[in-house]
Amino acid sequence: MSSSSISNSSSSSSSSVLTITLQTDLWNASFSSISSSSSSSSRSSSSSSSSLSSSSSSSLSSSSSSSSMSSSSSATTTSITLQHGVDSYTMQDTYMRTDMPNANEGGHGEGIIGSCPSPTLLARALQRWDLSDIPAGAIITSATLSLYDTNSSLRTANCTFNIYKISDANGDWVEGTKEDATGGAEPTWNYKVQNASTAWAGSAGLSTSGTDFINTSLASGTFTDGSSGFKDISLNSDGIDVLESWCGSSGGNGWLIVGD
Repeated sequence: MSSSSISNSSSSSSSSVLTITLQTDLWNASFSSISSSSSSSSRSSSSSSSSLSSSSSSSLSSSSSSSSMSSSSSATTTSITLQHGVDSYTMQDTYMRTDMPNANEGGHGEGIIGSCPSPTLLARALQRWDLSDIPAGAIITSATLSLYDTNSSLRTANCTFNIYKISDANGDWVEGTKEDATGGAEPTWNYKVQNASTAWAGSAGLSTSGTDFINTSLASGTFTDGSSGFKDISLNSDGIDVLESWCGSSGGNGWLIVGD
């Protein structure tokens, strides 16, 4: 390929934000741990936040997965904003890359998705959002994932991406703590558990649809070459169904972000 759509976003706390709107009648004591303060500060990016950036000829994008649990209510709905590191909220994210196929990136300050011809690179991101403070059975009316695009210097083309639910067979992945270092009991491009040589269910890099991930897009978006800042991605009805199934849990299997 002649162009690069690699996108970077810092994958730490402040560059990934998930906003969920629920029916108000489900706003009850189960949400006692959620702050009622404004979440406006959760959409600022810093060197430690996670962002998706893209580069020329490559579609790699990264975003931070931090989240805060702040809420605001109206007559019929209540919105919750999740961002890692805000109001003691934590989530998990990492990414995998073909040029470092045995490296774990769970401790990295930014993530990447997409592809690049020079250097030859393909990368995908994994996220798991903790929804344990939202009661099981909650009805979600809308959900928006906001990813911060750093506008990678490598990107020369737009990066289009899709989000997929990770399969049950791969649902026990962990984040890891490394930065461009050989993984221990952690995921890499080649392995779900690097030091045990435990492979992904289908193929390296969670590349086999139907085995590594469910081949139904939960949401899609495009990072625009030359632009930076938060990109808001609305989850479709399938994405909302998946989020509802994770309510009351630590995030189920999580999802996979795949750029072109």
